[in-house]
Amino acid sequence: MSKVVFVTGISGFLASHIVQQLVEQGHCVIGTSRSKKLVALRELYKNYPSVEVIEAGDLATARLEEPLKRAEILIHTASPLPGHGDFETMLKTSTQGTLNILEQAKKAGIKKIVVTSSMTAALGDPRQEGTTIKNDYWNAITKDKATPASGTTTLPAYMYAKTHTEKALWEWARENPHVAVTTINPTFFYGPFPNLSLPAAPGDFGGLSTNLMMYNFLYTKGVYTPSPGYTDVREVAHAHLGAAFRQSSAGKRVLVTSPHPFAIQPLLDILKEKRPSVIRGRLNTQPVPQFKFGKFTIDYESLEEATGLKLSEFHTLEEVLWN
Repeated sequence: MSKVVFVTGISGFLASHIVQQLVEQGHCVIGTSRSKKLVALRELYKNYPSVEVIEAGDLATARLEEPLKRAEILIHTASPLPGHGDFETMLKTSTQGTLNILEQAKKAGIKKIVVTSSMTAALGDPRQEGTTIKNDYWNAITKDKATPASGTTTLPAYMYAKTHTEKALWEWARENPHVAVTTINPTFFYGPFPNLSLPAAPGDFGGLSTNLMMYNFLYTKGVYTPSPGYTDVREVAHAHLGAAFRQSSAGKRVLVTSPHPFAIQPLLDILKEKRPSVIRGRLNTQPVPQFKFGKFTIDYESLEEATGLKLSEFHTLEEVLWN
């Protein structure tokens, strides 16, 4: 049966995949966008009457209760990335934006909410042993340690913001048990941009989202990814949809990471072998980091129960690269 799903931040890399998968499955979408991308997004979806794009400014203050009344499910993906704005603004946008959209969804009568969090909110728990990450782990980073010396946000600041926001979200969920809440906590995700997505403008590296870490392979002074954990963006989108339509996901914190190992040097070797003309004079010349492990370990049975995503459906690292 077709559902109406409200999706925040539909110009984003992940959200555009979520919208495309919803459309392919016959659902209707009400998606939010900031004003600067509103016209372009409406043009993108003009031949898809099942997708409605509405304007939403700062989600910390946006009033969206009326359009939310027309939806049955909320998928909240909009969130600032590191390097975009100062720390306090990022923290406010992340936490207050999430709580505001949750509260408005509740008032609108929505009973099912899926929120994009991050694996970083679960890393660094004092109980962690080796590479195994459990669903009840929490990042122990403090605000003092996360606050950057400069004004620009950093990865530790992002980790703190994600952790702080998700803890606030679960506190809200405990106070509103009649609303079924699920978080999806992926590692860094890479992969193709969907057919229904806005192309990144020239010079807009932020438009590449986390794929920017892969494009750093083609920049001589590029910065390599700091972690071997990764997932294909299509699997992360699948997990969101699966959680949205399953009762078994209610109240669950769902970790998502590829079961396939990650290493940078083999990827560089593949590029040299298969795309020599593309990489000539461009390949990253910085020292290649040697990670102590190739992947994180999570409870894949729990992941499948909550989302339907099977272990066999994960793309290999080479498939992610070539897509």
